[in-house]
Parts: sequence; C-alpha cells; structure tokens
Amino acid sequence: MKIRIVIFLAFLSVFTWSSTTAQEKTKINQLDALLIQGEYNEVVSNCLNILQTDTLNAEIYYKLGLAYQNLMQNDKTVEAFSKAVKLAPDNKKYMHTLAKHYYNSGKHKLALPILDSLCAHDSLNWMYSFYLSDIYMQKGLFNKALPIYQRFHNNDTTNTLYLDKLAFCNLRMENDSIAIKLFEKSLSINSKNIPSLKNLSYLYFKNKQIDTAIYQLNRGLKIDSTDADLYYRRADIYFQQNYHYRARPDYFKVLKYGDTTKLVLKRIGIGLAYNNQPNDALGYLLKAYQKDSSDFEISGYLGQTYYKLKEYKKSIKYYNRVLKLISPILKQHVLTNTLIGDGYKDSCLYNEAIKYYSKSMDINYSGAICMTIANIYDEKLKNTGKAIKYYQLFLNNLDKNEFVFPPEYLENVRNRLNWLTKKNITK
Repeated sequence: MKIRIVIFLAFLSVFTWSSTTAQEKTKINQLDALLIQGEYNEVVSNCLNILQTDTLNAEIYYKLGLAYQNLMQNDKTVEAFSKAVKLAPDNKKYMHTLAKHYYNSGKHKLALPILDSLCAHDSLNWMYSFYLSDIYMQKGLFNKALPIYQRFHNNDTTNTLYLDKLAFCNLRMENDSIAIKLFEKSLSINSKNIPSLKNLSYLYFKNKQIDTAIYQLNRGLKIDSTDADLYYRRADIYFQQNYHYRARPDYFKVLKYGDTTKLVLKRIGIGLAYNNQPNDALGYLLKAYQKDSSDFEISGYLGQTYYKLKEYKKSIKYYNRVLKLISPILKQHVLTNTLIGDGYKDSCLYNEAIKYYSKSMDINYSGAICMTIANIYDEKLKNTGKAIKYYQLFLNNLDKNEFVFPPEYLENVRNRLNWLTKKNITK
C-alpha cells in the first residue's frame, strides 16, 4: 500500500512539474508573439503581472527589457536586463544583450567588462569580439584591438573583413608598411573593396608615393563613378601638389553631388585665382567668405582677386580684414615663443632660450625681451660682442618699448654698454 502511495506522489510531482514547464513555455511563446507583433506595452503589462508571483524568473525580466528597449525607456531597459543577468549570471544571451544596450547607448565603460568576460569564455565568437574591438578602436586602443582581429584572421586568412580591420589598426598605429601589405592582400581577394582603396591611397600619399595614391582612387572611380568622396580625395591630393587645374574638375564634381562646404568653394576659388581667372574666382571666394568670414586665407585671396580686377578699395578692405584676423594669432605666437624661451632660460639652456626669444623679436620688438637676450649674452654666455649688440639695440629703440623704463635703469644700461665697449676695444 505504501509503495503505491509513493509511486502516486512521484507521478503527481512529475505531472505537476511537466504542467508548470508547459505553462511556462506557453507564456514565453505568447510574449515572443507579442514582441514580434510590436505590442510592447502589452508585453510590459504581462511581464509585470507574471513577476508579481514569480520574481526570480530571469527570462521574463529579459522579455521585459526587450519591450522597454523598443519603447525607448532606457533606465527601465537597463534595470530589466541587469536583473536577468543577476538571476542567471551564466546566461550569455542576457549578458550580450545588456552589453549591446550599453554599447548602443554610448556607455562603453559599462559594456567593456561584460564583453571582455564573454570573449574570455568564447574567443572566436565574432559578435562578442566585434563590439569589444570596436570599443577599443573608438578609444584609440589599437594595440588591444589588434590581437582580436589577428585571432580571427588566423582562423580564416581569406576573410577580407578581418584583413581590413587588421590593416586599419596598423594604419592608426602608423605601421604603414604592414598596413599597405594587408590592404593590398585584401584587394587581391576583393578588388572592388572601395574603403580599402581609399585607405591605401591615404597611406601611399602619406609616404609621398603620389602617383600610386592617385592610382588607387582611379581604381575606385572605375568601380563607382558616383562616389563623391573619391573625387574629393583625388582633388585634395592634386590641390596639395599645387595641381589646381587637375583638382578643379574633381571639386566641381563634389559640388555637383551637393557638397557646398567652405573648403570646396574656397579651393575652387583659389584654383581659379591661380589660373588668372579673377572674375570666376570671385564668385566662389565670396560664397566661401559668407560661410566663414573668420578664415584669413579667404580674405587674402579676395584681396588679391580684387587687386587684379583693379578694385583697389575692396582689395584694401579684405587685406585689412586679414590683418585683423591674424593679429591675435601673431600675439599668441609672440607670447608662446617668449614662454618657451623662459622655460629654456630657467633650465639654464641659454642658447635655446635665445633662439625662441629671437623668434618672438622677429615678429614684434620688445624692449624687455631685448634686454633679456643682452643679459644672457653678458652674464651667462660671456659673449661681449653679442651683449653690446643687444644693449645698443635696446637704447636705439626706446620709443618702441612697450612701457617706459625708469631713467636710473637706462643710465645703468648705458654705463654697462660703455664699459663693455671699452673692454672689447682693449682686447
């Protein structure tokens, strides 16, 4: 009799468990159907009802997170996904979904440890590695991204995706020769890979192989003659080589495709000005000026163009504009050279200090800097001839000094100059 009771209870237990599991699967299937149909609010409502009596159900929290994600309720999404991960810490699906949400929300610092953990358990899962390596790339940690791409490349040496990623890492790490070899290998597998052609062109141009750089862009244009970026890159190379007549048709192409940025208009205008076409240049330069009146180069070319057209008042106007725009730059240039000179002087590197003080003086005479140079030659370097030169320069330009020096100070300078001059004569 007892044996029959035990068997019955065991059967009842199995039946109850099977029934519960079946109900659980039904609920999950219903939620999945609602998610597919886009009934996200209903999914949220159903999940919250289930969680009132089943607070430890990780899958329900996961479905709730998916619904919140589609409703763009970020805080609730993170809370739901995090709860699912906490309840089922070994579930890679939950971890990956949370990491992706952090990644897409720009919270790379939070995504990084999760992705790192996933990759540690499955180093050849490209989806995990893609997000992890991309975060490294965005942070400029190319040395960390490189071994990830290398691992996948070793496993599939003909996959151009891995080759291109490896090549780009090396490009950013300035391993130019390695990057070139990898991009060339990628193109030998897929000759129509335009991004690789662009990167290869950049590398050849950087290494002063101009014709080869142009050749790569020409290859790209044979594949896609509507790619405005290819025209822009080729125009940029021609322009930097002062081949304005070659750059101009490409810039016109870029303009035709809708790129009316200041740089394009400016360079077309400069090219026409160089080609002695002032009337044509004027239209483009004025449009560029309207976009950015703070670009002193545009004002300079406008001044030059109006001068060629004998419109001298307008020419003077734009040249004055150049002076106004570069004045703060010159002041900063003077100040920076002076500060560098101070740094070398205080480090007892006197010749270097004089070099930078002199650069400052070349831009704008300063009595104080002139005296600093004179004192270094006199007291530190014991160069009497140079000290005399700068003491004399100071006394000859008293009217140019930035402030009035006391009479006693000037008298001391004259006395020192006279003494050094007599000493120099007696040698």
